[in-house]
Amino acid sequence: DHFSEEEQQLVYPNLMNASVMLKDKALSIELFEKIKNHNKEVAQVFNAWWLKWLLHTKLGDHLEAETCKDELLNQLPHQGYNDFTLERLKNRLLGKGELHHNVL
Repeated sequence: DHFSEEEQQLVYPNLMNASVMLKDKALSIELFEKIKNHNKEVAQVFNAWWLKWLLHTKLGDHLEAETCKDELLNQLPHQGYNDFTLERLKNRLLGKGELHHNVL
């Protein structure tokens, strides 16, 4: 059967999460673009950037990881997190603290 665009948007974040875990760069980037370009939820777009950063970090793509990190640091203050969570995520992006696979 056919799934609507809205229904597809609901599964893209989960599919991207799985593709990052499998280190499937092509699928991860395709799903990232779909989430970034079609999802209105700020948290979902931030999470897609986080997963993209994690993917590039795992693959050793330092330049791409740095680009993602910069974007995440720009978006971080707009996520509505409390100060403790903001600090934890910021420290992780800066190479301090524990690894958080998925933000949401």
